[in-house]
Amino acid sequence: MSKRDDLLHHTYELFSKYGDSLSLSTIAEAVSIKKASIYAHFDSKEDLLFQVINEQMQHYSQATEKQLEKLERESLEVTLKRFYQFNLLYFHEPTRLLFWKRCLLLSEGPLKERVEEAHRRVHDRNMKCLANRYHKASRSHPQSSESLSIF
Repeated sequence: MSKRDDLLHHTYELFSKYGDSLSLSTIAEAVSIKKASIYAHFDSKEDLLFQVINEQMQHYSQATEKQLEKLERESLEVTLKRFYQFNLLYFHEPTRLLFWKRCLLLSEGPLKERVEEAHRRVHDRNMKCLANRYHKASRSHPQSSESLSIF
């Protein structure tokens, strides 16, 4: 594992534990490097945190996209149920759940804004996909979709 990857991995674990109060000194100690060495890989603490969060966001985005593709041929009801179950299972892992809770609790500022924008893009894509499935189902079976008028 490269030093950069090691920094990302440890920052993920430590951010899950401490949130944005995590210090570069704590990260450096976990990776067994000097604090100044972090700057060889990242411009700032915010840059490091955003890279970690963005990496996790991409992982979630790819996982949800893959799940929605897998459910492409399922009925709307099955798709909604399985997508909901997928999300429950995805966030069931304790460190991952804590990590995302910490993201929600980020202090106001540029990092929070960047994270919220990245999350909004993934969320909007997922909701658009589900809404398209709903509309397709409502055209195919108007009477069965009346009870699902959530979009």
